[in-house]
Amino acid sequence: MTEKDQLLHDLKALGVKEGDAVLVHSSMKALGTKLTPEEVIDALQESVGEKGTLLMPALTYENVSGEHRVFDSGSTPPCIGLLPTVFWKQPGVERSLHPTHSVCARGALAHRLTVGHQMDDTAVGPHSPFMQLAVVGGKLLFIGDIIDARALLAVGLMEMRINPYAFVTDISKWI
Repeated sequence: MTEKDQLLHDLKALGVKEGDAVLVHSSMKALGTKLTPEEVIDALQESVGEKGTLLMPALTYENVSGEHRVFDSGSTPPCIGLLPTVFWKQPGVERSLHPTHSVCARGALAHRLTVGHQMDDTAVGPHSPFMQLAVVGGKLLFIGDIIDARALLAVGLMEMRINPYAFVTDISKWI
Protein backbone atom coordinates (compact mmCIF):
# COMPACT_ATOMS: atom_id res chain seq x y z
CA MET A 1 0.00 0.00 0.00
CA THR A 2 1.38 3.43 -0.93
CA GLU A 3 1.53 6.26 1.60
CA LYS A 4 -1.24 8.05 -0.28
CA ASP A 5 -3.40 4.91 -0.17
CA GLN A 6 -2.71 4.63 3.57
CA LEU A 7 -3.71 8.26 4.08
CA LEU A 8 -6.93 7.73 2.11
CA HIS A 9 -7.65 4.60 4.17
CA ASP A 10 -7.02 6.50 7.41
CA LEU A 11 -9.24 9.40 6.34
CA LYS A 12 -12.05 6.97 5.56
CA ALA A 13 -11.56 5.25 8.92
CA LEU A 14 -11.89 8.66 10.60
CA GLY A 15 -15.26 9.16 8.92
CA VAL A 16 -14.30 11.45 6.06
CA LYS A 17 -16.46 10.55 3.08
CA GLU A 18 -17.46 11.76 -0.34
CA GLY A 19 -19.63 14.86 -0.17
CA ASP A 20 -18.26 16.06 3.17
CA ALA A 21 -17.19 19.63 3.83
CA VAL A 22 -14.00 19.32 5.90
CA LEU A 23 -11.92 22.07 7.51
CA VAL A 24 -8.38 20.75 7.95
CA HIS A 25 -6.03 22.01 10.67
CA SER A 26 -2.63 20.53 9.95
CA SER A 27 1.01 20.11 10.80
CA MET A 28 2.85 18.63 7.84
CA LYS A 29 5.94 18.07 9.98
CA ALA A 30 3.99 16.16 12.63
CA LEU A 31 2.30 14.06 9.95
CA GLY A 32 5.66 12.40 9.37
CA THR A 33 5.09 11.39 5.77
CA LYS A 34 7.24 11.26 2.66
CA LEU A 35 4.30 12.63 0.68
CA THR A 36 4.66 16.14 -0.69
CA PRO A 37 2.21 18.81 0.47
CA GLU A 38 0.57 18.60 -2.95
CA GLU A 39 0.09 14.84 -2.56
CA VAL A 40 -1.45 15.26 0.90
CA ILE A 41 -3.81 17.93 -0.43
CA ASP A 42 -4.72 15.68 -3.38
CA ALA A 43 -5.56 12.85 -0.97
CA LEU A 44 -7.67 15.17 1.18
CA GLN A 45 -9.52 16.44 -1.89
CA GLU A 46 -9.99 12.89 -3.19
CA SER A 47 -11.43 11.82 0.16
CA VAL A 48 -14.27 14.38 -0.07
CA GLY A 49 -14.77 13.83 -3.80
CA GLU A 50 -16.25 16.15 -6.40
CA LYS A 51 -19.37 16.78 -4.32
CA GLY A 52 -17.38 17.63 -1.20
CA THR A 53 -15.43 20.69 -0.11
CA LEU A 54 -11.94 20.94 1.35
CA LEU A 55 -11.21 23.95 3.57
CA MET A 56 -8.06 25.16 5.29
CA PRO A 57 -7.50 28.16 7.53
CA ALA A 58 -5.31 30.74 5.82
CA LEU A 59 -4.64 32.96 8.81
CA THR A 60 -2.57 36.07 8.16
CA TYR A 61 -2.31 37.77 11.56
CA GLU A 62 1.52 37.84 11.34
CA ASN A 63 1.52 39.10 7.75
CA VAL A 64 -0.77 42.12 8.12
CA SER A 65 1.15 44.00 10.78
CA GLY A 66 4.01 46.45 10.90
CA GLU A 67 4.73 47.81 7.44
CA HIS A 68 2.29 45.43 5.72
CA ARG A 69 -1.10 46.47 7.04
CA VAL A 70 -3.09 45.62 3.91
CA PHE A 71 -4.71 42.23 3.36
CA ASP A 72 -4.98 41.13 -0.26
CA SER A 73 -6.62 37.73 -0.68
CA GLY A 74 -4.55 37.09 -3.80
CA SER A 75 -1.14 38.08 -2.49
CA THR A 76 -1.08 37.94 1.33
CA PRO A 77 0.24 34.47 2.23
CA PRO A 78 -0.98 32.43 5.18
CA CYS A 79 1.33 32.37 8.20
CA ILE A 80 0.22 29.07 9.71
CA GLY A 81 1.69 26.10 7.94
CA LEU A 82 2.88 24.34 4.85
CA LEU A 83 -0.40 22.78 3.67
CA PRO A 84 -2.40 26.05 3.75
CA THR A 85 0.52 27.88 2.14
CA VAL A 86 0.48 25.43 -0.79
CA PHE A 87 -3.33 25.06 -0.93
CA TRP A 88 -4.30 28.76 -1.20
CA LYS A 89 -2.51 29.17 -4.53
CA GLN A 90 -3.89 26.03 -6.19
CA PRO A 91 -6.42 26.24 -9.05
CA GLY A 92 -10.07 26.49 -8.04
CA VAL A 93 -9.39 27.59 -4.46
CA GLU A 94 -11.52 30.45 -3.12
CA ARG A 95 -10.50 32.56 -0.12
CA SER A 96 -12.68 34.42 2.35
CA LEU A 97 -12.11 38.12 2.86
CA HIS A 98 -10.96 38.54 6.43
CA PRO A 99 -7.76 40.43 7.24
CA THR A 100 -6.47 38.02 9.90
CA HIS A 101 -8.55 34.80 9.83
CA SER A 102 -9.32 34.03 6.20
CA VAL A 103 -10.21 30.51 5.07
CA CYS A 104 -9.51 28.85 1.72
CA ALA A 105 -11.87 26.33 0.16
CA ARG A 106 -12.20 24.22 -2.97
CA GLY A 107 -15.16 22.14 -3.99
CA ALA A 108 -18.93 22.17 -4.27
CA LEU A 109 -19.56 24.56 -1.35
CA ALA A 110 -16.40 26.66 -1.62
CA HIS A 111 -18.12 29.88 -2.64
CA ARG A 112 -21.03 29.46 -0.24
CA LEU A 113 -18.66 28.88 2.69
CA THR A 114 -16.22 31.72 1.95
CA VAL A 115 -18.47 34.54 0.73
CA GLY A 116 -19.56 37.14 3.28
CA HIS A 117 -16.80 36.70 5.86
CA GLN A 118 -15.96 40.40 5.58
CA MET A 119 -19.43 41.28 6.94
CA ASP A 120 -18.61 39.93 10.41
CA ASP A 121 -17.26 41.97 13.30
CA THR A 122 -15.26 38.97 14.53
CA ALA A 123 -13.30 36.17 12.88
CA VAL A 124 -15.93 33.58 13.83
CA GLY A 125 -19.12 35.56 13.22
CA PRO A 126 -22.26 34.16 11.59
CA HIS A 127 -21.00 34.74 8.01
CA SER A 128 -17.56 33.25 8.67
CA PRO A 129 -16.53 29.98 7.03
CA PHE A 130 -16.11 28.56 10.54
CA MET A 131 -19.78 29.10 11.41
CA GLN A 132 -21.07 28.39 7.90
CA LEU A 133 -19.27 25.05 8.04
CA ALA A 134 -21.31 24.24 11.13
CA VAL A 135 -24.52 25.30 9.36
CA VAL A 136 -23.90 22.82 6.52
CA GLY A 137 -22.93 20.02 8.92
CA GLY A 138 -19.24 20.15 8.10
CA LYS A 139 -16.40 18.43 9.89
CA LEU A 140 -13.12 19.46 11.50
CA LEU A 141 -10.06 17.33 10.82
CA PHE A 142 -6.83 17.70 12.78
CA ILE A 143 -3.75 16.25 11.06
CA GLY A 144 -0.61 15.96 13.14
CA ASP A 145 0.07 17.23 16.65
CA ILE A 146 -1.61 20.62 16.41
CA ILE A 147 -4.33 20.74 19.02
CA ASP A 148 -3.87 23.90 21.07
CA ALA A 149 -6.07 26.39 22.88
CA ARG A 150 -7.07 28.24 19.69
CA ALA A 151 -8.06 25.04 17.93
CA LEU A 152 -10.02 23.85 20.94
CA LEU A 153 -11.84 27.18 21.08
CA ALA A 154 -12.78 26.82 17.41
CA VAL A 155 -14.03 23.30 18.04
CA GLY A 156 -16.04 24.49 21.02
CA LEU A 157 -17.62 27.30 19.05
CA MET A 158 -18.57 24.95 16.24
CA GLU A 159 -19.91 22.33 18.63
CA MET A 160 -22.12 24.93 20.29
CA ARG A 161 -23.43 25.93 16.87
CA ILE A 162 -23.97 22.35 15.69
CA ASN A 163 -25.40 20.95 18.92
CA PRO A 164 -25.52 23.17 22.01
CA TYR A 165 -26.31 20.14 24.19
CA ALA A 166 -23.43 17.90 23.07
CA PHE A 167 -21.02 16.94 25.83
CA VAL A 168 -17.99 14.67 25.86
CA THR A 169 -18.51 12.11 28.61
CA ASP A 170 -15.06 10.50 28.49
CA ILE A 171 -12.33 13.10 28.08
CA SER A 172 -9.47 10.85 29.21
CA LYS A 173 -8.45 10.08 25.62
CA TRP A 174 -7.97 13.81 24.97
CA ILE A 175 -5.79 14.53 28.00
